[in-house]
Amino acid sequence: VSPPYNYEVDVFLILGWKLVPERRKLIEDALPEGVGLQVWDDAIPLGYDKPDQDSKIKGVTRGLARQHRFVIKDKLDYYDLFTVFEDDMGVNGGHVHHFLEMTEELKRLKEEAPDVVPEGEPVEESKQRYYGALTKQQFSAMIPGFIRVEVLLDQDKWPSQKDLDPIPIDFEFDTEDGVTEHRNFDPIPCCHVPE
Repeated sequence: VSPPYNYEVDVFLILGWKLVPERRKLIEDALPEGVGLQVWDDAIPLGYDKPDQDSKIKGVTRGLARQHRFVIKDKLDYYDLFTVFEDDMGVNGGHVHHFLEMTEELKRLKEEAPDVVPEGEPVEESKQRYYGALTKQQFSAMIPGFIRVEVLLDQDKWPSQKDLDPIPIDFEFDTEDGVTEHRNFDPIPCCHVPE
């Protein structure tokens, strides 16, 4: 990936069809220099789609979404990070950098977190709490994630939804110390929103 990140990247395509040489050439030409490409053609697993009704083994297309696990298992010793996305999602060095930064931040917060819940708070109730202080165990279960957003780049052709359900928008959150804070989703990394 190009500066400022300079990550070494390989692409593994897991396909439900046979990639013809002309299409493969288009993909290879579109990839930056140094990016490796491997293709797993016809990766739809075989099985009984409806075991109680099917008498023949056939391709189970919904199983394609799980085939990445085999690639990761085979390549686990060769890479530091794996990302798995559908073919219509754009991922760039900034996304990976943000993921790595958040991973380090979660590690830092875990180190600073208490081993147990605060005195006097019921243990089961504190496990369900998504705000306030978290324990080391709760932080150890956290990893950064991505939220998929459908971006409408051509407002004339695909306009934004104008009529929304009557869901009240509320970005105000009460903190433990009684202060109300405004919290919002940051759309800059994903949605082509100018800073």
